[in-house]
Amino acid sequence: MNKKKIFSLLLTASLLFSSTSYVFAADFKISQPEPAITTTLTASSNSEERNVKISKEQAKKIAKEKLKKYFDITISEQDFKCNINLNSYTINKDNKNYIWHMNWYSNSHNSSKNISLTLDANTGDLISMNNYNYNENNSSIPKLSIEDAKEISNKFIKNINPSEYKLCELSKDKWFSNRGTYSDYSFNYVRNIYGAKYYSNYITVTIDGVTGKIKSYNFNWDKNLKVPPMPKINLREIAESNFKKEMNMELKYKLLQNKYEYQNKDNTKNVKLVYEPSIEKGYSIDANTGKFLTYDSDKNVNTQTAKLNETEIQNLYKNYKKLSNYTKPLEKEEASKLMTNFVKKFYGNGYTIENLSYSENDNSYKSTEKKTWRASFTKKIEVTNPKTNKKVSRTLGGNITLNALNGQILRISNYLSSYYDYDKNFTPKFTWNEGYYKAVDLLGEHYGDKIKNLELNLTHTETIYKENDQKKPERYYRYYFTRKVNNLLYDNDNIYIEFDTKTGQLVSMRCSWDDDISFKNPNNSISIANAKDSFFKKYKPELRFIMKNTSNDNKNPKMELKLVYVLDSPNVYIDAFNTNILNRYDGEEIKFDISHFLNEIKESKYEKEITILAYSGLVDTKDFTLKKEIKNMDLIKTLVDALGYTPYIVDRVETYNKSSALENSKSDSADTNESALTNEDYLKMAKYYGFIDGDIKNFNFEKKVSREEMCKALIKFLNYEKIAECKDTFALNFEDGNKVSKENYGYVSLAKGLKLIELNNNKLNPKQTATMEDLAIGLFRALENKESSRFYPYPLYR
Repeated sequence: MNKKKIFSLLLTASLLFSSTSYVFAADFKISQPEPAITTTLTASSNSEERNVKISKEQAKKIAKEKLKKYFDITISEQDFKCNINLNSYTINKDNKNYIWHMNWYSNSHNSSKNISLTLDANTGDLISMNNYNYNENNSSIPKLSIEDAKEISNKFIKNINPSEYKLCELSKDKWFSNRGTYSDYSFNYVRNIYGAKYYSNYITVTIDGVTGKIKSYNFNWDKNLKVPPMPKINLREIAESNFKKEMNMELKYKLLQNKYEYQNKDNTKNVKLVYEPSIEKGYSIDANTGKFLTYDSDKNVNTQTAKLNETEIQNLYKNYKKLSNYTKPLEKEEASKLMTNFVKKFYGNGYTIENLSYSENDNSYKSTEKKTWRASFTKKIEVTNPKTNKKVSRTLGGNITLNALNGQILRISNYLSSYYDYDKNFTPKFTWNEGYYKAVDLLGEHYGDKIKNLELNLTHTETIYKENDQKKPERYYRYYFTRKVNNLLYDNDNIYIEFDTKTGQLVSMRCSWDDDISFKNPNNSISIANAKDSFFKKYKPELRFIMKNTSNDNKNPKMELKLVYVLDSPNVYIDAFNTNILNRYDGEEIKFDISHFLNEIKESKYEKEITILAYSGLVDTKDFTLKKEIKNMDLIKTLVDALGYTPYIVDRVETYNKSSALENSKSDSADTNESALTNEDYLKMAKYYGFIDGDIKNFNFEKKVSREEMCKALIKFLNYEKIAECKDTFALNFEDGNKVSKENYGYVSLAKGLKLIELNNNKLNPKQTATMEDLAIGLFRALENKESSRFYPYPLYR
């Protein structure tokens, strides 16, 4: 499609060219699992076909009719091959249910089509359909707006499920979510009962945003659902009060991503002080009683805590010793000797150190792992195979990593210690509480420099499993000692210790720690009350139906609909200094209101295109202004974000090209915002992608971008620069074509032909500074001409 368009442009340009022509060079879910419907899907034997009302051939006929009627898809037996299987599933030990699963596929040298479909084997109802056409449409941006796609989706559901559509509510779509592809829209219709949503019954539709065709459909609906009467009591205020009362807001430091990674070029960490909301009792309250809901899983949990008394703490602190680095990294022989001693101490004699290697990684976001020695250790043993009762040879072993500057253990694990241990019935060598003290002893012996900065109080939650009415012992005890800074937790750094309870042996011990982080002082942080108020201004309890087991007999469950108030799982943070609600991924403020952006773009004739860009996460709605003049940094960030910031690609390139000019590139105008990538980060990717070339050592980030320079960047974005360099092929057939720089003739002509830039009264105004509106429509049309074969950027704001 794109090649045909370019050929057409070239042909037109060559016909226009003459001696007088100018020639010139794009919904939260419930956090606690709902014990509703559990299904197990299994392939059925041919003999089970007699249990269903619809035969295989009838199923194929019905499927073809539905594909034609609802999806405008015609299946030809000559063009498609078909697989069809009968599958069964059970719901809570009830009678079997059967479905016919069909798959039609067709391959050619430049395309691949795959259509899958499932039918109820007794009623013939369509359950799901998925239409995947490789290479049919690889556009990087939708042509339809979300409203256009929603209208198509609504019309489709009204046609295929008219009665269910009346009982559904379309889930609110979240702008700037990380979409599966830029050219698809997905809609979820949830069953609404008395104004309460029942998320286990739903209809989902995916619309191709370029063609408007239905790409997938899924119908999950219980037509025999027994709906209880709606209670007359309104306990919403009580529910909200109970949620607020039970919500814990813990002040802590969190490591967040700098959009695509945890650090920028200078290893600056995005660590913020935040309040983390959580509710120990769960996020569901019975709408009839106002009390928190309990689940069967809660009955199978045993919780215990362990902590040191004051005397024990002081005895532990006697082991404190500041860790001093050597003048130079350990030599190979020194590292080998240390490793041999550690392995012998933890796992006994007979092990051999192998594959010893030294590593330096200046880009590691763990300061302790910049210079390390790594090795494996093994030994041969003989064990008895319980099935044959014969001796067989096995290899035990593990891995060990040391800090090369001080010899401290970073990681050690004997991962094969129980791999060949077939005995499931055993008595643990010690209890979890006794293991806690063993772990504390290891802290004092090997991490004396860190013991004063660790949270020593631990809570252990054991899920109880039974076999033949006998409780199965825990095979492993795991202990996480989290780092504390300013007496607050920073859980990205910790010391982890794990024991094998059968052997009593250390399975694994690792230290994750970074001393290069600057932590903000918490003195000016907001109160817990303010953090709660901020949260509950945005998140309110929602009335829902869930399926719950109302029987006390776990072997004979009785599943019934239960009306509850649910608080959307608080998968957010509260900024500890200004009450902003932050995304847990990158720590950016969640934008709940984008009305200012929508009002701004109403003035543009490209409102639809800019809205689509924003919905795809490619326009920063925070400070968007149509007439804002574009600077070099605006252009670079926009185009890099459109392709996706993938720093590991550049790291790999630089690994093989140490002479890269980027190694020494710096700028006085670097962005110092800790929660964002630096200008140099973007410059590195722009250089890699080819938007800019030449010497970038003194790159001017603040320089304004002319309209012809924007054209050149967009053509490079599309990788069409070789075509643009065919200068004698193009003609500038607009009034001010003589003002275009000669080296940009081809770029501007091609950009105009692809409609990446618009004329005004037959003038391009090539030297005029491009605006944000110019860049937005240029990027949109460039993406229309670019196949979707890239990494997806993380949204700017959500």
